[in-house]
Amino acid sequence: QTFCRKCHGDQGKGDGPGAAMLNPKPRDFADCANMQKRSDDELFKVISEGGDSIGMSADMQPWGGTLSDDEIHGLIKFVRSFCKQPEAGNAAHK
Repeated sequence: QTFCRKCHGDQGKGDGPGAAMLNPKPRDFADCANMQKRSDDELFKVISEGGDSIGMSADMQPWGGTLSDDEIHGLIKFVRSFCKQPEAGNAAHK
């Protein structure tokens, strides 16, 4: 909430109040298809070293000096929680 919400938004959709000024827009953590392509190692690197460390936007600043490795691993689990896969039984009813 303290560091990520301003760009990634309350629901992790990349629509926080600071996102309007950014191009490209912040990643939408609720986009399951995109997030499934991202390894935990990649997420750790981008959180720790910033977006430009993996060829993405330098607007994603590095948090490795602010957050511990354990905090970053916890944040990765939190970020992944925004992707809500439909339950197999409910998918056919939508």
